[in-house]
Amino acid sequence: MIYLRSEMSINDHTVFWIIKKNGRKLATLNNSKENEYRIWKPYRSKLGAAIINGLEIFPILKKSKILYLDTFMENTINHISDIVGTTGKIFAIKNNENSNFLEKTQSDDKNISFIDDIKKLKVNDADLLYVDILDQNYLDIVINSKTYLKNN
Repeated sequence: MIYLRSEMSINDHTVFWIIKKNGRKLATLNNSKENEYRIWKPYRSKLGAAIINGLEIFPILKKSKILYLDTFMENTINHISDIVGTTGKIFAIKNNENSNFLEKTQSDDKNISFIDDIKKLKVNDADLLYVDILDQNYLDIVINSKTYLKNN
């Protein structure tokens, strides 16, 4: 049960503090389900933990296009999807670890596109690169990420 909702504005979008019996929780308003909050688990999301700990510069905005590189992507990608909204887009790279998650997400979040190969992404298509990976195979993508990002 939600007892209180307070808004915390980060740039041009809002994240919410939800007060529950067991304390204050960070949440986003779920894009795929009306009037539902998605609780952000800071122990499963470095970005969620950074916000809770006072992250000062938060570059993810509504309408952003994000190249998303995360090996396990079960928590953070949903919140980023909520933040960029229905007019934003997330391009996530498929891998063996995230295959179960991909099947569920494709029906829920319409602003997430999964691509088999980074080379299929158009040059200058993304506003932001989000990276949380352990795999050395993605190192070249990170090094060459300017190819996929818009200028400035």
